Order: sequence, then C-alpha cells, then structure tokens
Amino acid sequence: FLAFSLFACSQLRIKQSVKSRDPARSNEAQILYYWSQLIADGQISFRVISISDSCPEIEVDQKIQTMTLRTSEIEKGQILCEWNASQNTKSAIVQGRHLPVLHENLEAIVALGDSGCRMKSIYFQNCKNPNEWPLEKLSHAAALLKPTVAIHLGDYSYRDADCAPNDARCEGLSTHPSWQTWLEDVIIPMEALLQTTPFIFVRGNHESCNSFGKQWFQFFSPSPYNSINNCSEETPTFLVKLPGLQLINIDSNQEEHLRAELQKFSLVDAGVTFRWILTHRPFLAKSRDVDPKTAPKLGEDLSKSGALQAVLASHTHIGAFVNFNEKYPPEFILGNGGVKIDFLQTPPISDTTNQVHSLKDHGFAAFKKIDDSNWQVSMLNKDGAVKISCTLKQSATSKTDLRCQ
Repeated sequence: FLAFSLFACSQLRIKQSVKSRDPARSNEAQILYYWSQLIADGQISFRVISISDSCPEIEVDQKIQTMTLRTSEIEKGQILCEWNASQNTKSAIVQGRHLPVLHENLEAIVALGDSGCRMKSIYFQNCKNPNEWPLEKLSHAAALLKPTVAIHLGDYSYRDADCAPNDARCEGLSTHPSWQTWLEDVIIPMEALLQTTPFIFVRGNHESCNSFGKQWFQFFSPSPYNSINNCSEETPTFLVKLPGLQLINIDSNQEEHLRAELQKFSLVDAGVTFRWILTHRPFLAKSRDVDPKTAPKLGEDLSKSGALQAVLASHTHIGAFVNFNEKYPPEFILGNGGVKIDFLQTPPISDTTNQVHSLKDHGFAAFKKIDDSNWQVSMLNKDGAVKISCTLKQSATSKTDLRCQ
C-alpha cells in the first residue's frame, strides 16, 4: 500500500508540473521543486524550479536576494533559477520553503548511482512499478537516515527508446532526452532526499553530449548554464571540503578524461586529513566494466600511502564493497540505485585477490561517522534494510582498511 501511495503521489506531481501557467495568478512564482548542491570553491548552489516569468526572491541568512535565471529553455512556462552562496550558509528560504543547508558537523553520508528507469530492448523496466523501479522508495529510505550530505554517482536517465502503444510499463511517460524526462526520472522520484539534504552530483556516461548531457548541464552542472555552448564532454575536477574530509569529484563521462585527471591531480591542501574520490566509472575492482591492466591508474600523489582513503563509483549495475589486499584504498561500487539489474550483464566483482561483499538488488550506501578516522558503512536495500555492514578504518599514513561482517 505504501509503495502504491508513493507512486500515486509522484504521478500526481508529474501531472501538476506540466500544467500551463494560469494568467489569473499573481506574479509570485509557483514553486514546483527545489534542492541544493555543493559545488566548487566552498560554495553551495540553491536551485528552484517554478512556474513564473521571473525568478523568486531567496532569503539567505536573513538577507533578501533575487535568484538568478539559470535557464528558461523548457516547457509549460517553467524556469530554473539559482543562487550561489558560501557552504557555511545557515539558512536559505524561498516562499516559506527551507532549502537544505550543510550542517556544521559531518555525521552521515548516503550515496547511490545509476538510478534511472531503463527503456531499452530486453532491459526494459516497468517504470510504473515501484518495486521494479524503486528510486522513489529508495530516496525515502535514504532521507529517513537524515544524512548530512547525499551523493549521486551518475547515470540519471536511461530512457533510450520510445514507449510502444498501450505499453503499461511506460504509457504516458516522456522518452528520450528532454526536460520532462529529467523531471520524471530524477527530480520527482528523488524529491524526498532532494528537499532535505545537500547533494553532490557526479556526471556519468549517460550524461554525454549525445545523450542526456544538455539536461545534466541545465539541472546539475556546478557551473552556470550556457545556452549556446550547452554541453562539453569534459568538465573540470572540483573539490568539496567537509570537516576532516575532502571529496574529489571527477567527471568520467569520458574514460580518457578520468585517466588524465587521476594522473595530474596534486595534493594541494595539506590541511586535509582524508580524501575520497567520487567518480562514475570504477577503475580498481575487476568487473565487466574494468580491466585493471588497462584501467586508469592513480597518479603518483594519490598512490602515496595514506593519501587516498576511498573511491566511490557506480556504472557497474551492482552494489559492491571491495577491499584490496594490496596497495589500493577500498572501492565502493554503487550502480544499483534503480536501473534494471541484469544478472548476465553484471557478474560478481572478481574476488581472486580482493575481499568482496556485494548485493545484486537495488539499494544505496550509508556512511555513518564513528569518530574522526572511522566510519560505519552499510549497504541498504530499497526498503532501507541493512544487507552489508562494514567498518571503514581510515589511515593518513598507511593503507585504509575495510572490515565487513
């Protein structure tokens, strides 16, 4: 009943979002969706989708500002507005709605990837069944943990084929890259988490310029949107500094770009104790997507003992925690955020030389801070039940360790 109710509510919001603006309404913007995301240079970007001719005002730490138009290249009178501020901002309010801000203490992180509903030949999902495409359920389960930060590791939409006439799995839904597709595949089902938690968004290969790249740049790119040069296959690496932890966000839409960024990265902030890489493509654990012999390699700085404590990636449609018995930091592969999990296409991660704990079901990871060095790391399924429980023991001088039950 709960799953049906969640889905019914999401369908109602989809219908509401495409209503044209009522000319009789006042000039006040009708707020539809909102979120915040951590971007480069210690900033947080507040973003609002509304039905309006102009951007609404935002109250940031009790100062009133008018949000900046990000894009109006959309349908049904909707616009996307933004306002960037210091990530130390204490409050941001738009028409009575409190947008997520970053809490002073880092207590918990949730992470997921590969969340879109797949529309492609034999991999076609039932996008209207919340058990087969459980992103909304998963988002609610993650929001209940009240994380400090949420991370999406890329591949937000998989709508690569038209919906056949009278196909109940997708009838009435948008297909192919469009603003409406992004609402249905990302913004609406993830609303519970988007409205409560600041996000870090990582770009995946489905956000390439010949796929959903334009929508990525419109919605989630950390940079201002350029309507003329509206897509680039490579974007700069940027850093998000949290208390005691630096997150290195690397665009791996193109594998060669990932390779180059890993090689050239230098450790410029000596005050940071621990570092995690966030990227879409895993490059350490052997799988159908990764051959360690040819995969991108960590550069000299990141290969130093204690320089890097974890890699978070997705791309392979499975959930796996991989601890290496050699020199690498643990790699968390979180490609099970909603897309169809195909057992033939996603074999287990090789455990010949690794300690592997995997889940062939939809889910997400939760990192709960124990102290300055240690985290409790869990793999939860779509209903929020813990399936794998580990302790991440970070070290700034030697190999970080991952011990799982």
